[in-house]
Amino acid sequence: MRIGYLGAGTWGFTLAGLLASKGHEVVLWTASEEFAKLLHKKKEHPKLSHYKVQEGLTVTPHLKEALSSIDFLVESVTAMGIRPVFEQVLAEGPLKCPIVITSKGIEQNSGLLLPEVVLEVLGQESKNQISCLSGPSHAEEVIQKLPTSIVSASYDAQLRGRVGELFTTPFFRVYPNADLNGVAFGGAMKNIIAI
Repeated sequence: MRIGYLGAGTWGFTLAGLLASKGHEVVLWTASEEFAKLLHKKKEHPKLSHYKVQEGLTVTPHLKEALSSIDFLVESVTAMGIRPVFEQVLAEGPLKCPIVITSKGIEQNSGLLLPEVVLEVLGQESKNQISCLSGPSHAEEVIQKLPTSIVSASYDAQLRGRVGELFTTPFFRVYPNADLNGVAFGGAMKNIIAI
């Protein structure tokens, strides 16, 4: 399976690596050409030293490359960046694959949850394509393969199952949840408590 991944922070790098370790072809997009070159050259994330870029994972600063012929799109950008990034995604053409939101937060000014932001940008016809992956988790622990449990939420029951299957490993368990907005809100509150 070919997966486009938006956002090369520690969480994006970790989950993109997890997907690549399962044999998927993952194209990790970063808006910074310099950062893409750094990851390509050093083969490790500067904030996660000692963990090499997984085989099957490529890094690109070109959004079109990350969106080309993909079966899934996963995002790990910031809450503030999710709207402009998905506006760029939309500008590249209609998106026909499922979307997995892994960022946590509430959009400033609008007060929208992140799945609501993506839905507003892409349109109501994308409602059953949107899912959310959330739970008490840290990149530093997941990359070490420490046991982690999270949930996959979507309006579509079949998509919840597909996302769970996509991400689940012996150490990273994903459980389905029908309450997309509740999971997104819980993720945002978790960040506040963490801070």
